[in-house]
Amino acid sequence: MTVKTAMKTEQTAHDVPEVVVTSALPYANGPVHIGHLVEYIQTDVYVRALKLLGKRAVYCCAGDTHGAPIEINATKQGITPEALVGKYLKEHQEDFAKYLIAFDSYYSTNSDENKHFAEAIYAALKKNGHISEKELELTYCEHDKRFLPDRYVKGQCPKCGAPDQYGDVCEKCNATYNTTDLVEPYCTLCKNAPVRKTSTHLFFKLSSFAPFLQEWLRQHPTLQPEIKNQVLGWVNAGLQDWCISRDGPYFGFKIPGTEKYFYVWLDAPIGYISSLAHYLGDDVQAAERVWNSARVEHFIGKDIVYFHLLFWPAVLHAAGWKVPENIVVHGHLTVNGEKMSKSRGTLIPAGEFAAKLPDTQFLRFYYAASLSHAMTDLDLNLRDFTERVNKELVSNVANFIYRTLSFIEKNYDSKLGTVAADEKADALERHVLEKEALVLKYYQECEFRKAVQEILHIASLGNAYFQEAEPWKRKEDSLPILTTCASLVKDIVLLLEPVLPAFSKKVYAQLGITRELSFNDLGEPLENCSIGKPAIIWTRVEPFTIETKGDGGAKSSSKKNELKKGSTVDDGKKSPAKTMKDEEKLRTTTHNEKIPTTKISPDALDLIAATIVKVEKHPKAEKLYIETLDDGSGTERVIVSGLVPYYAPEALLGKTIVLVNNLKPASLRGVESKGMLLAAQDDAGRVEVLEVAAEPGAKIAVGKRAHGTSEITIDEFFSLAFTVENHQVSCEGDPVTSDGERVTTRLVKNGKVA
Repeated sequence: MTVKTAMKTEQTAHDVPEVVVTSALPYANGPVHIGHLVEYIQTDVYVRALKLLGKRAVYCCAGDTHGAPIEINATKQGITPEALVGKYLKEHQEDFAKYLIAFDSYYSTNSDENKHFAEAIYAALKKNGHISEKELELTYCEHDKRFLPDRYVKGQCPKCGAPDQYGDVCEKCNATYNTTDLVEPYCTLCKNAPVRKTSTHLFFKLSSFAPFLQEWLRQHPTLQPEIKNQVLGWVNAGLQDWCISRDGPYFGFKIPGTEKYFYVWLDAPIGYISSLAHYLGDDVQAAERVWNSARVEHFIGKDIVYFHLLFWPAVLHAAGWKVPENIVVHGHLTVNGEKMSKSRGTLIPAGEFAAKLPDTQFLRFYYAASLSHAMTDLDLNLRDFTERVNKELVSNVANFIYRTLSFIEKNYDSKLGTVAADEKADALERHVLEKEALVLKYYQECEFRKAVQEILHIASLGNAYFQEAEPWKRKEDSLPILTTCASLVKDIVLLLEPVLPAFSKKVYAQLGITRELSFNDLGEPLENCSIGKPAIIWTRVEPFTIETKGDGGAKSSSKKNELKKGSTVDDGKKSPAKTMKDEEKLRTTTHNEKIPTTKISPDALDLIAATIVKVEKHPKAEKLYIETLDDGSGTERVIVSGLVPYYAPEALLGKTIVLVNNLKPASLRGVESKGMLLAAQDDAGRVEVLEVAAEPGAKIAVGKRAHGTSEITIDEFFSLAFTVENHQVSCEGDPVTSDGERVTTRLVKNGKVA
């Protein structure tokens, strides 16, 4: 069991948490990577915002320490499971601290409290008649003398025949099955063929709770609609009872009265409650009272929805505990459009990424500025990362702060007067107060992207006010203007504190603020006081490269695993030297056309904006996607593209692209493609879809030309010289624009468009 570190304290009514917020428990069997950090940063921002709003919120988490993988890994290393999880618990907390993730309680599922709650909840389930027994036929390795979990047996997929597939799901055809269904199975530990052996196991009667889950899901006021519909679909399709026991050897808690162990997914979410008990001085009775009286909110990834929205609420309800009020589900992280993957070498350890950053708060900002309440994937594009930090944080926010405070120091001896009382100042105040109210609303709704946009807008208003006032021309009477700006600085950094806590503290010091602020201090002017010494906190971030980790955690020094400024991650299937001609050949071949011979004018083009609302793999072509578009017409439109080697489906979803609207429809492997999206490619083989900030159906212009009204062929399209020069897109030398703004690329600096 874990060593106790929290002291018991007397809880007053004022101290008792009213909101308990959790993140999914990181598995203590490997390092934290930057994909994990999406969730912990998201949760941390939310909890910090709640506390600034005056809520008694606590952030509880723990190491998920049980299960066969940990027992097997410890055996391989010749250490105890306790030693293995102890190592990773320490490493995880060190990495979280680097990114300023402030848990109120970080504990372990291998604790006395977790054993207490697991046994208590199991006893309640058993007493209430919700546990049954069933004999199962399982895969057993006679060499290793153990039943084999899904991940420790491989064989041929029983559906498609693909070799070397795990015992639960085929990565080729996505079929699910039992380990005993595999063809020619083998143990991944010793490579010997296993046998089938029966064992009696305990089941939670999940199927009995379908009516409860249907009602709970339908009436859930805050659950994301896409999640609600997905889980209701599972419930309506019929639920199976859930096996909650495992055979030894196993690292975990024994089920009372048996030789079996609790399945890790039974006691892992109970770790939320034991972490709360740890916060409350290891008081299990207090934890039970608080859990059943407070608002409980979970933040999880979309890969564990099944456990948190079916098993967990059903188990709590069946045991007589309160179910969570809110579960926020986020998408996965991609890196430069590629999925995080060991085999692809795109798992970037959090500690190594931190070492490359001038300030880890930059990643907090980038994630927050990209996250919404929707379950969409987030892409970490390194070029976009540095550009956004430089443009939005350094040039906008930090610039306004330093120019304001340094001007006050230089010209007014760091002393403030009273805020300006004129028409411009009044208009600024009204506008800012409206924006601040929106920011607080968006924080509570987990719409962090919108919150950050509003804060950046406020900083832009401050910069514009400072610039238009021209205090350098009126030094003798500009103190009210500068006091107004200093008060605005205070509000901006206060609004940013959930995202950039250390930055805000530094600016508070420069403002001479020594007390703890809350959101109640928004709009309160700083007047008739002295400020501290101004200093430049951030300068522009330079491009950087990072090494990634592949299988086994070994560092890779190969070029394909370097993530350089603006680079994509090669999947090992394509040569980095692939040229634009290859892509043209792919496109023209799939359209059953040849290299163009007929020259047309750009006047013949009709380009529009369209948003990708659905992405599917082509059933008859492994390199093709079928994309469904919203083109503003009110009718869905389907196109086919050869982007499989370059983008994961999730990375395309939601993009607003440039569409050749009047391209003659073509049948591509049996699917009619009504148009073509445009993508840029450079000589290194990097491919980037052209994106625009426009409503679906909006016209994309080439120079000042009219839009074509007749269909054009693929030959005619390829007769046009579409190019990218210094990130700017042109056609036949004329700029390509959307709503008067130049269409640009982020990744491809110079190349061609097709």
